Parts: sequence; C-alpha cells; structure tokens
Amino acid sequence: MLVPRPDTETLVQWALEVLQTPDIPSDPQILDLGTGSGAVALALKHARPALQVSAVDFSADALAVAQANAQALKLDVQFSHGSWLGNVSDHYHAIVSNPPYIAARDPHLAALTHEPLQALASGLDGLDDIRQIISQAPAYLHPGGWLLLEHGYDQAAPVRELLQRWF
Repeated sequence: MLVPRPDTETLVQWALEVLQTPDIPSDPQILDLGTGSGAVALALKHARPALQVSAVDFSADALAVAQANAQALKLDVQFSHGSWLGNVSDHYHAIVSNPPYIAARDPHLAALTHEPLQALASGLDGLDDIRQIISQAPAYLHPGGWLLLEHGYDQAAPVRELLQRWF
C-alpha cells in the first residue's frame, strides 16, 4: 500500500507544478531516485500519464515492491537497480528524490522501524546522499531541467549551499 507522508506529497505537487512551465515539453522525462515503494514515481505517472517516468533504487526488495505497486495500479514506469545516478545514461527534464536525510546519530531513528536504516540515515549530518545526488545531477538534466529534493526541516541552508555550488 502506498501512503506517502505530507512532505512527500508536497514533493509530488511541486514536481507537477514545475513540469507545467513553458520550457518543459508535454511528454517530459522524469527520474525518481531512491524510489522505495514507488510512491513518487507512481503518483507522478498517475497524475500525468504522458510523463515518461523512470525510477531507480539500490534495494532489490524495494524495487520489487515498486514494480508490484505499478502493476497493481496499471502504471507504466521503468524501474532499474542502481545507486543514485550511477547506472543512468539518459537526460531528464526533472529528477525528483526523497533520499535518506537523517543524521546517523539522530535519536529519532530508534522509533523509525518501518523502513530500513539505509532508507533513512545518510552520514553524520544526514547529507551524504544529497551531496552525491546534487553533484551528479547536472550531467543528467536537460537544459532548464529541475532537481527536486526532499530534505530535513533543518537542512535548507546546507542544501541551498550545495545546490549553489553545483548549479
């Protein structure tokens, strides 16, 4: 079952908004990094069937869940196994991601038992995966393309600095 958090719903709504800008074609290519259950990729495809949606995850188990969800919803999303943009060769009009962003020693992790730790924590400051995505993304975006990331409530300033460095 797909039950995204409100923050993830905001990510999907934001993606749908930017995909309506004049610079983006009517059938844009979208990539969901760290797709997990496929909630973001499938919500985007459901809302805009013309989207060409691809999704990547490092976990084979997560990909199996995402593929089963896509089949159950009869949504055509291309899934692949990989670590962020490591196995990607195409260019995209938007890359969206809800990556792990919790600091490895955050005390709240103990209460988050529904998801595997690798889907939640990302280094001492929680930004290791976001750093990797931001540094790799420019090479995979069409001119005028968008990188949309979910991050922690207290990470806006460091994420902004990373984006300014690479974009």
